[in-house]
Amino acid sequence: MYSWLKGIKSSVRYPFGYLNSWKFDINEYSICPFPGIECWNPKENRVTSITLGEMSLQGQFPKGIENCRSLTELDLSGNNFSVPILSNIGEIIPFVTELDLSVNNFSGEIPPSLENCIYLNFLRLDNKKLQGQIPPQLAQLNRLNWFTVSNNLLLGPIPEFVGFSLSSDDCAGSLGLFEAPLEPCKKRKKII
Repeated sequence: MYSWLKGIKSSVRYPFGYLNSWKFDINEYSICPFPGIECWNPKENRVTSITLGEMSLQGQFPKGIENCRSLTELDLSGNNFSVPILSNIGEIIPFVTELDLSVNNFSGEIPPSLENCIYLNFLRLDNKKLQGQIPPQLAQLNRLNWFTVSNNLLLGPIPEFVGFSLSSDDCAGSLGLFEAPLEPCKKRKKII
């Protein structure tokens, strides 16, 4: 029952002991009191939120998250993960509304599979080592109203998003990004 959560704990390093309180006693009924874990109902083990921000976690993208398909929020910000973001993340957590992977050392490209996260309204991918282009598929996410990719190694055109435009702050430091015809990022505007 707890194998996916054990997978998360065993796949990361936590030098300051933040996950030491995740004890997997077979007599324990609920995992919901674990720090960083929120459930749909305290009496059920259906996890809806994993918030592990600012815990000095290290290593690869936490294994085990792929078995938590009911997530609506995932926050891994402010840690030291240093591999590419899972290419199939959009299939793994399709119901996510908030995804914060900022201030890490994730590398590689922004996964186009994020287009499957049709409920996504908040996406932070700033302060990383991401490369390549912003997948144009992300521009079609009609619930997305906050997206930032500042301080990356991205290049190429900025897609025209359905409900808003990236502000200059949202893409600052990603000097290879441009809007046709090579204009700086627009000020944020939300279409209501």
